[in-house]
Amino acid sequence: MDRLNTMKEGDILFLAGSIPASMPDDIYSRIMKELKDKGVMIVVDATRDLLMNVLKYRPFLIKPNNHAPVPPYFSSSLFRINLYCFFLGTPTL
Repeated sequence: MDRLNTMKEGDILFLAGSIPASMPDDIYSRIMKELKDKGVMIVVDATRDLLMNVLKYRPFLIKPNNHAPVPPYFSSSLFRINLYCFFLGTPTL
């Protein structure tokens, strides 16, 4: 987590994939909480709870996996395509 302290406004962080069993299952949320006021744009490609738990921090972009639960505020018709991404935040570029 020390490397997160070097991130600044305009930086982009990708949080993607599954996490090792040795890491806490809320690691993505912890990272986003740490960076929430720094202006870092965070892209999340995750499944299930890893994805759902970060939405409250409004990631810049999410790419839910096909088997991830669908947040109720997204239209289900958007999930019929194979590749999908959603902009949740406001770019600071």
